[in-house]
Amino acid sequence: MLGYHDFDLFPTPDHKGDPAKAKALLAEAGYPDGITLKMPYRNKDIEPQIAQTLQAGFEKAGITIELIPVSPTDYYTEFLANREGTKSGKWDIAPMGWSPDWQGGAARSVFQPLFTYNGTESTYNLTNYDNVEADKLAAQAVQEPDPSKAQELWAQVDEIVMGDSIIVPVAAPTTRLYHSKRVQNFQPYALSTQGDWTNVWIQD
Repeated sequence: MLGYHDFDLFPTPDHKGDPAKAKALLAEAGYPDGITLKMPYRNKDIEPQIAQTLQAGFEKAGITIELIPVSPTDYYTEFLANREGTKSGKWDIAPMGWSPDWQGGAARSVFQPLFTYNGTESTYNLTNYDNVEADKLAAQAVQEPDPSKAQELWAQVDEIVMGDSIIVPVAAPTTRLYHSKRVQNFQPYALSTQGDWTNVWIQD
């Protein structure tokens, strides 16, 4: 994915986090007794267990998570994409995932809709996150014809966004795609997270 590079702005031993430091930072920010945050989650499949796992992890850092079970159909419409609900404090944080819509220059399908702002509310930039420098670099990256230069620009956007802690990466799931040996030219297709059925054939 264009823009990917290996970096860690908040390193901790063995990548296990530092609850004690998190508590100290909360106290420094004016929350010596911790803080409570509302977190909706979709009440389907394994998402309740994921929500409970996040709740237990945040608790170690002095952050109490108030879990709000929500039906999948209401998750975005009533919470994440509902501007009035967001502004009124109906929710504070929310688990969500994102897959690139295509391979190669897919940074445009992730960084641009999620983390840039042009003054107009969008479907994906859920809190109207706005960093002028990130917006400027993303606009340059979209227009840059040289993939290597676009890569450098998207990488800078990545670091700015992560520096603002607008998101907290939790996991990067791996999808395994199985097919028979008879299936030839099975190539992953990002949009469907499956194979590209228009370019396969069966070998007798």
